Amino acid sequence: MMTIGVKAEMKKILFITVVLLLVFSFAAGCEQEVEEEEGLKLEASTEEGSVDGQVLVEISAENAAGTEGGQFILNFDPNLVEPVSADSGELVKDAENNLFMVNKEYDDGQLKFMWVTALADTADSGTVCEITFDLYDQGTTALEFADIVVSPDDFAVAEAVSGEISIDDTGVDN
Repeated sequence: MMTIGVKAEMKKILFITVVLLLVFSFAAGCEQEVEEEEGLKLEASTEEGSVDGQVLVEISAENAAGTEGGQFILNFDPNLVEPVSADSGELVKDAENNLFMVNKEYDDGQLKFMWVTALADTADSGTVCEITFDLYDQGTTALEFADIVVSPDDFAVAEAVSGEISIDDTGVDN
C-alpha cells in the first residue's frame, strides 16, 4: 500500500507532466501555424545589361516545401525587353514527376509560367525558373508578379518581390 505522502507526490508529478505536455503541444501548434501563415514567397532577380544584349532573370521561391506546383504571370515593358527562352529551375527539376510550361507571349508585356510537382516533394527554397530576355532599348522595366496561384489551394502566397532589368546603351554604336 502507498502512503499518503507518496500518493500526493505521484499526483504532483502527473499534474506537472500533463501541464508540460499541454504547453509543448500548444507551442508546436503555434510554430506550425506561423510556418503555414508565412506561405510561399516568390522573388524575381534584378539584372543589368546593354541594348542588343541579353540577361538571365531568376525567379526563386522560399517556403515552398509541400507545394504541388503553381503559376504566375510576370509583367514587363515589351518596348524594352522580350523573353526569348525559359527553363525550370532546380526547385522544379529536383522534384519527381515534375512538369512545367511557359507561354512567353501570354499577352503584350506578359509571360506565364506554370509548374507541377505532383508528389509535393519540392525543396523548401530554390530557383523556380530562369528566363532569358533580349534587351531592345535603354531604360528600366519592372518585373512584377500577377495572378499567383499555388497548389494545394490552402497553401498561401505570402509575398511576391518584384525584380527589374536596367538597360544601358553601352552596346549601341552612336
